[in-house]
Amino acid sequence: MLGWSWSRHEAESSRIASPRQSHTLLPPRLAQCCSLSASVSRASGCASARSWTLRGRRVAGAFRSAFCCVSSLSLQKSQEVYAARDRDAGLRAAAENALREASAVAALAEASERRAQAQAFAHPPLSRHQAPVEESLPEASRAPSHALLFAVGGLSKASTPLDSAEGLHTAEMAWRPLPRLSCARAYCAAAAAGPAGRPGDCTLYVTGGSGGAAPLDSCEALPPDEGAAWRRVARMATRRVWHSAAALGERVYVAGGYDGTRYLSCCEVLDMAQDAPRGMWRTLSPLGRGRSTLGLASLSGLLYAVGGFCAPNYLATVEAYDPQADAWWSCPPLREPRRELGVAALQQHGMIIACGGYDGERYVAACEGFDPRANAWRPLAPLKRPRQLLGMAAAGGLAYAVGGFDGRSAGGWVEAYEPRMDAWREAPSLSGGPRMGHGLAAVLAG
Repeated sequence: MLGWSWSRHEAESSRIASPRQSHTLLPPRLAQCCSLSASVSRASGCASARSWTLRGRRVAGAFRSAFCCVSSLSLQKSQEVYAARDRDAGLRAAAENALREASAVAALAEASERRAQAQAFAHPPLSRHQAPVEESLPEASRAPSHALLFAVGGLSKASTPLDSAEGLHTAEMAWRPLPRLSCARAYCAAAAAGPAGRPGDCTLYVTGGSGGAAPLDSCEALPPDEGAAWRRVARMATRRVWHSAAALGERVYVAGGYDGTRYLSCCEVLDMAQDAPRGMWRTLSPLGRGRSTLGLASLSGLLYAVGGFCAPNYLATVEAYDPQADAWWSCPPLREPRRELGVAALQQHGMIIACGGYDGERYVAACEGFDPRANAWRPLAPLKRPRQLLGMAAAGGLAYAVGGFDGRSAGGWVEAYEPRMDAWREAPSLSGGPRMGHGLAAVLAG
């Protein structure tokens, strides 16, 4: 606008002053006035342009100042935002580090607890020059209590079933004969059941087996009364031989076996109800697979079925059973598969022990211990004599391996296992002669 106004005034002044454009001769005085007027107009236009230029520069400077101020404020605000973000990131990093440290401490504590449990389970042998310190041992781990062992039925040699039974009081360390069974039973299973905390009131039960022909479904019980005789109790729902039995409280459980045609997975429990003097057998959930010549033991209210045979396989399978849930589940397998092994529960040490057996190539002396807290098997001291078809039971803090077959003949050998020393020692042999494929049970001496 300013340039356009200034050019118009200049063009009009030139047109008036130029005689060629106007084609008119002006008087000299008028010509001077016109010239002076044009000069004034030009000067006025230049002054006005300079004034507006100065104003524009001032406005631009103000805009620049405002922009610089806004930019400075924006930069300051950005710096504050970034600083807050850095602080938040630092706090998050510190929290994450604290969480990782807490997790590491918890993992270390858990590992220490597992290590302590493993050490408690291991019971390492004492040095020959170190005497045991009774005061430092838990009450349950001190000197073993006396126990009663019962060996029932079995064979003295091939195809010779036995109807005899004998018992051992560990205080006397001498075997004595018991009343004879109502029939001979080879490859039978035995268990002692009774009220909790009253071992003197336990009843001895023997289940199934073979009398030389078909497997049996009959069962017998020997009360603890002086001079008592064996009496028949309810028959099992399934005939079975090469099975195993264990007691939980006043109930007797049987698992697995062979019925003459198939390997059994079915399980039963005998409940001596008051309205049924001979008791009642009830069917339970089956094992995961059929198997014979397995071991069965009870520990902390659960049953453990260990090893066995299902042609043509020698098994390392281990399953646990919860009577409350009526359910079996798998546990870690044995380190060595085997059949016709001995299995018992060391209640005071919280351990299942599995010993001896046959692995398809050799007679086994190896022993293993299972700690449910660590959920793992570990090797233990081996038997002094490798054997299969042995009986095994535990009471009073010791486990006992009785009888069996060593590949040449049956024997009446007896060994006792001391968990604190991880060692076997010999005990008095059976007085009734060799015995294999028999039932063995143990209770604390009353």
